[in-house]
Amino acid sequence: DIGDNLGGKWPYVWIYRLPEPKKLVDQTVRATQYVVKYTDGARNAESLVIDPKTGRAYIIDKNENGGHLYEGPAKLSASGTNYFKPVATVDLWATDAAISPDDKQLAVRGYFGGIYYDWNGGRIKRKGRLNVPLQGQGESITYTVDGTKLMYGSEGADSAVQAQDVPGEGSKSPSGSGSSSASGGSGGGVGGNLKVGALAVAVAAAVVLGIRRLLRR
Repeated sequence: DIGDNLGGKWPYVWIYRLPEPKKLVDQTVRATQYVVKYTDGARNAESLVIDPKTGRAYIIDKNENGGHLYEGPAKLSASGTNYFKPVATVDLWATDAAISPDDKQLAVRGYFGGIYYDWNGGRIKRKGRLNVPLQGQGESITYTVDGTKLMYGSEGADSAVQAQDVPGEGSKSPSGSGSSSASGGSGGGVGGNLKVGALAVAVAAAVVLGIRRLLRR
């Protein structure tokens, strides 16, 4: 989570680079801090990905009506400001993203859905929808080391991590063709499905609360 959750109030954000630990234990590590700004102004974002071949950093901002993929400089500077520029549209209210280990695919998830793209070195091309499991508050996604599975996580203590096959050629994921965006005027695109999913959860919660109140009477 890069931060600025109030919709773009911070003049800059920090991202950190640290060595991946060999063992997951409590320890102190030395991290490198980078100052980051967006060329088109401050914004909320939760998705940071690193190209496994070039090491270049990318950020996807979090916007209910769809966001953008922001490309960082070829090499981050620890002594100056690093400007990230928008290079592609992402039709999703993105909560996390990941690039496959073979550098071929970008997976982006939201609360109730997801999209996968051909990565193409950051020049993404939409391919289809992800088979995102139903979770309380879908906030995380990553590939397994061998690149065969996508791991989906939710917010909250002791929440389950669920594995799904990585989509690809010949997969059963719905087609990603068309120009529907997260705002989805017709409700037929991914955005429409996400909002319908959110509404369904809200309605279900309201029904449960109503039943509890009736039982108390």
